[in-house]
Amino acid sequence: MIKRQSGMSLVEVLVTLVLVSLVITLVWTTVLVSMKYNIVETKKLRWQQEANRIITEIQQYHRKCDTYDLMATHQKIQINHCIVNGVDKGGEQIANDFYYAMYVDTDLAVEESKIYPIISKGINASYSIKLTVRDPAKENPKVTIDSKITRYQPD
Repeated sequence: MIKRQSGMSLVEVLVTLVLVSLVITLVWTTVLVSMKYNIVETKKLRWQQEANRIITEIQQYHRKCDTYDLMATHQKIQINHCIVNGVDKGGEQIANDFYYAMYVDTDLAVEESKIYPIISKGINASYSIKLTVRDPAKENPKVTIDSKITRYQPD
């Protein structure tokens, strides 16, 4: 006499385990790719904010000082010798958290350190700035901003 047994066979259990494993692997891979993309985009957003902050601070000095020196190295960006009405008001370091590359006007020199003497009063008081911000350890990804600093000149 043959008894009917209820339940699942070993083959059915193995097939179910393989299918569940495939689904979990696909979901986990999607989560990991999304997390990696999110990390990269968050870094780019942080660099974009840093570049915007630097350009804003340079613009503020450009409007405040008659002349100043803009010093750009790969480790920092600094304003020196802010001259207002013939008085040197000093300056400050405005950035030092990331890797920087800055070019003013058409200067495309690739140097470790560059000092740009800026005259912010007068007829030619507008300067084009190209600023790149990136992680000090990696070449890519990076954020590059092209901007123009100007000063209102009364007639």
